[in-house]
Amino acid sequence: MIQSTYAIMVRLWRLVALAAAALLLHHSGKEAAQRTTPFPPSLAEAQSFFPAAAKISERPDGSQAVLSAEGKTLGSLVTTSPAADHIVGYSGPSNLRVALGQEGKIVGTKILDSADTPAHVEKLAQSGRFAESLLGWNPAVDATPKVDGVGGSTLTGLAMVEGIARRLGGALSSSRFPKPLTLSEARAIFPSASTLQENDPHPGWSRVLDPQGGTAGFLLRTSPAADAIHGYAGPTECLVAVQPDQQTLRKIQIRQSYDTEDYVERVVEDEVYLKSLTQWSVSEWPSLDFNEKQIEGVAGATMTSYAIAEGLRQRFKASQPVKTPSSSMPPMRDLVLWLILAVAALQSFTSLKGVPWMRAVWQALLIGGLGLWLGQFVSLALFVGWARNGIPWTQAAPLAALGVAAIAVPWGSRRQLYCHHLCPHGATQEWLARLPLRKFQLPPSTHRILRLLPALLLVPAFLFSLRQPHLSLGNLEPFDFWILGTAAALPAVLALGGLVISAFVPMAYCRYGCATGALLSFVRTSSQREQLGARDALAAALLVAGAVCTFVPVSAVHVREETAMRGIGFGTTWCVKTRGVQKSPSLHESMSAEIERIEATFSHWRPDSITSRFNADR
Repeated sequence: MIQSTYAIMVRLWRLVALAAAALLLHHSGKEAAQRTTPFPPSLAEAQSFFPAAAKISERPDGSQAVLSAEGKTLGSLVTTSPAADHIVGYSGPSNLRVALGQEGKIVGTKILDSADTPAHVEKLAQSGRFAESLLGWNPAVDATPKVDGVGGSTLTGLAMVEGIARRLGGALSSSRFPKPLTLSEARAIFPSASTLQENDPHPGWSRVLDPQGGTAGFLLRTSPAADAIHGYAGPTECLVAVQPDQQTLRKIQIRQSYDTEDYVERVVEDEVYLKSLTQWSVSEWPSLDFNEKQIEGVAGATMTSYAIAEGLRQRFKASQPVKTPSSSMPPMRDLVLWLILAVAALQSFTSLKGVPWMRAVWQALLIGGLGLWLGQFVSLALFVGWARNGIPWTQAAPLAALGVAAIAVPWGSRRQLYCHHLCPHGATQEWLARLPLRKFQLPPSTHRILRLLPALLLVPAFLFSLRQPHLSLGNLEPFDFWILGTAAALPAVLALGGLVISAFVPMAYCRYGCATGALLSFVRTSSQREQLGARDALAAALLVAGAVCTFVPVSAVHVREETAMRGIGFGTTWCVKTRGVQKSPSLHESMSAEIERIEATFSHWRPDSITSRFNADR
């Protein structure tokens, strides 16, 4: 009984050690996020979306109005961060610049920064198909478009789209109706109003509080959701008052309009028409059939009155829960991944794993499905990203289950589920080992030394991840090669070199180079009488060193403060670091503009670059 209790305590310690490492990574990632240099748009960047742009004006909601030389508003620029910082793709959130036209439709996007798996981000950045799939989408009104995830980067693309929906789901200021809601307007409808709370309980709503702090009602403007709805000559903004139950409409009144003045006056004077629009609730308006409900226009101002009603419908559509790329039925990729996980578990816990032909077929499916098609691997980069940003149960439930099972199964049952039955790279090595080539048996002493390498690789990987949160661990493993091919230089060398060696030294990479395998082996229970050993001593020492790296101030080790400025160009990321220099938005803007200028000149994959136009004219 004592031995059994001791073994349980040892196993629990390993989970605690893993959780402690995750907390350190989470803390360091949080600190890094607070030090991240913002990405203010440059005029050159604005002109890439709006060629006539001459000035950028900051708005109270954090967006930027893009103005012409005459002062006319051309559109808006907005970043998805920080509103979408909690939305994780594969391993982290992304920050996009979104350019919106006058009608609220997307006219262009740009990836500014991303904590997601670099291989997936680069694949999206290098392909114009993802950005093209977003053009013309109005996030405040429309359902999310069908996203071209570009191969194995589907989850990253879906998370970016959800981030745009979260940021722009009705909360962005209108470029046509920029005047903010005032307390005097609220008191005209709710006489007891004393305070307005913006974006409560929904984006774009304002809660009206009485002197006692109670809710007198709610106010919302139909802009910007209704900005694209024109009557005779332009859009109309209405102010809608809602009762405290958040469903019953109390009053609708015209606030401002670009429509023909005489027609607007007729609608204002026809109080019966505006009153009739309050008979339907907030939840009924999004699907309201005007013909069925016999909504009649005001005589002599039919188009204006119908535009007001349609504007209300679009505004209440925007008040519904944010439309995300997920659907009631799981996508095909998710279904396949769930099936792969289920079959792998069946093999691990039954005698099926001992049937040679079945294992060969299964490995072929792993290589083609999980590897080449889905491109989803359990890796250090994935685990570190989840530790920093959270596990994406909502965006990527089957992938999250795969990662959790990779740790939980060996800890609870001694079976190495992922390494033995789910890793496409391992399956490829097993196939290569069957080739009729001469096999080399390493001397026992060399084998013992090389077996230590995967565990030792965890030391610099963990410490560098704490000190350099933006370091890509994907370059320490071969898995990005499956997604980007030879475009990922270091992963390609590790992948191809490791596979060639594995043809002569069976499972060479798994045995002597896989740091992810070493992590999974750390939590694995080896026997009923589990005892503390060298792996536990290494883990304890690594946690102490990690705590020092995380909590010891930089000044204590005489390192000057470092400022990092980052961006994306030529389908990859760039970073400029300075020490002893304060953050300079103008310097960052100048570097971004210069890189954009060079890319617009020499890029061979941007159809509008000088190089591409030259090649097309040859």
